[in-house]
Amino acid sequence: MRTDWLVVGAGPCGIFAVASLLRRGAKVTWIDPSFSTGRLSRYGSVPANTRNDRLCRAFQSLPHLQFAPRQASRAGPSLARTDPGSTASLQLSIDALRDGSEALQSHEAVRSVQGSVHLLAGDGDGWRAETCPSGELRSRNVLLCTGAAPRLPSPALTARLAAAGIPVLDHDTVVTPAAFEADGLARRLRGSRLAVVGGSHSGLLAARNAVRLAGCERVDVYGRGAAVKFAEERPDYIKYDGTGLKGEVAAWAREALDQG
Repeated sequence: MRTDWLVVGAGPCGIFAVASLLRRGAKVTWIDPSFSTGRLSRYGSVPANTRNDRLCRAFQSLPHLQFAPRQASRAGPSLARTDPGSTASLQLSIDALRDGSEALQSHEAVRSVQGSVHLLAGDGDGWRAETCPSGELRSRNVLLCTGAAPRLPSPALTARLAAAGIPVLDHDTVVTPAAFEADGLARRLRGSRLAVVGGSHSGLLAARNAVRLAGCERVDVYGRGAAVKFAEERPDYIKYDGTGLKGEVAAWAREALDQG
């Protein structure tokens, strides 16, 4: 089968990529193992670090996501009904992304394939993708929207820490409040000391969960810089948008720093 555009991945990047291509009149083949918003779906209880009004504008900028009508049809909480100047849990963004994904998959210019790509090769006539279970696809253009995963310590470092009696905790558990409590981690860490490597949003979120949910005696955060960096709202942009703290985590970090 031949297509103009092949988009691999149906997380947030893949969803917005397909919607952007449709706005330009493209025909798209879209492939993903589950079409369930990628890894983001496991972080529903995590507080977002982007203001609700900015998220809503991003969804509204792409009509094929059908943001307004699908948000209006939701009976419970929705991103469109939040306080524009505040932040909310990621679950509301996940719901909006799932609605958008469903709208895109039903579009006549989108062929959605539930599967995976295990080989991708370019030639003078575009790209050849070997997929499972659909076989070979050929496309003039390919967008890889396959996301990322937390980097794990090396087995050697993990073994050295374990020998010293220092367990390495799972990233997704420590940053996700619901998982933090459901896994029993809050109970096991109560009154202990915790070291967090990384002073970005995820690192400070883990520190906040350790203090609030587990009552850790002390949490030490080790980052590359000398100080925690906070995002700064400007009229037309956000300074340190990609690296600075925002939302609930930024408010907690400021309070923690003030208290010493």
